[in-house]
Amino acid sequence: VAAVIGREFSLDLVERVLAELGDGAPLPPTAVASGLRALQRAGLVEPSGEGAVRFRHVLVRDVAYELQLRAERPRRHRAVARAIVSLHGPDASPEGLARHLEQAGDLAPAASAYLRAAEGAAGLAEFDIALGHLRAAGTLITRVEGPAARRLELAHCMQTGSVSAASFSYAREEAERAYLRAMELCDLIATEEGSDAGLDVQLVAALGGLWSKEVVAGDLRAARAVTDRLERLLSRAPADLGPEIRRFLLACRGFEQLFTGTTDQAVTTLREASGMPAGPVTVPLGAPHDYVAAVDALLAVALVLGGDDPGADEALARALRRTTQLPFPVGPFSEAVVQVYAAYMHRLRGDVDGARTAARVVSEI
Repeated sequence: VAAVIGREFSLDLVERVLAELGDGAPLPPTAVASGLRALQRAGLVEPSGEGAVRFRHVLVRDVAYELQLRAERPRRHRAVARAIVSLHGPDASPEGLARHLEQAGDLAPAASAYLRAAEGAAGLAEFDIALGHLRAAGTLITRVEGPAARRLELAHCMQTGSVSAASFSYAREEAERAYLRAMELCDLIATEEGSDAGLDVQLVAALGGLWSKEVVAGDLRAARAVTDRLERLLSRAPADLGPEIRRFLLACRGFEQLFTGTTDQAVTTLREASGMPAGPVTVPLGAPHDYVAAVDALLAVALVLGGDDPGADEALARALRRTTQLPFPVGPFSEAVVQVYAAYMHRLRGDVDGARTAARVVSEI
């Protein structure tokens, strides 16, 4: 049973797994302590940290695992997963749960656990680890059947797009494919189950990711097409989501106006977006930075172009203040975006030293 758990295990967990196995357990939970002492005397296991025990060599664990009947392994992995949840509740490691649920053949719960593990890794900016979990989840999702499959795939697409954009580029093809598929899935789920606020949030986020991709790729015509769809979505958005979509829509329009040379329109649009109330963290919109801070940074550039230097300085300061209030890793990403616009603003003023300083901050971030 310990070999099913892994190379490292605890007395409490082994006892709990045996309890979960019930009548099918190879020994009663009360026999675990004496059994471990016998294994220690034989030199097969050793203490490893507070309350933990491990096999002295990974090969010992592997042999103990392989000696078990293949037909028994899924049931034991399922018991381990239940025991982990029983002991640790919401603090249970999703990565460990995913592995045991996968070995148990519980594909949908395993995929969900891998997605939670990916979300946790991305929240620490450990994007390579997050992508590994997402690949594992994607493999399982292709084997899941029934109504849960589309919802799982949608969550997988949204996380893949976000992590790919954060770790490689907003214009990365993998992110674009993920967001396009997410939009298809939103439409399919809405057709089969009816639309809901959760689907609308996912659709807006996918459109936000696609818009960021088109902008970074320099295709403002394609970006405007995405913004047009956002505008259509706004007309049927739930009341609590409507203001968020409108602010993002204004941000997109303001960007497009600024970089097509209609500076006065851009200032008006971005000022409206900047003046809307914002919480500490906005709805994720397919990019790793906070677009509220980006709006003020972009407004600063527009104001410099319009000749309002004091207003530009105030908008930039407002953007930088907001980035200090955002959690990791959104805060650093957002500061980098703001500093990019700050460098552009300094260049417009002919302040090369200021532009270099902002560029160095971006490099350090």
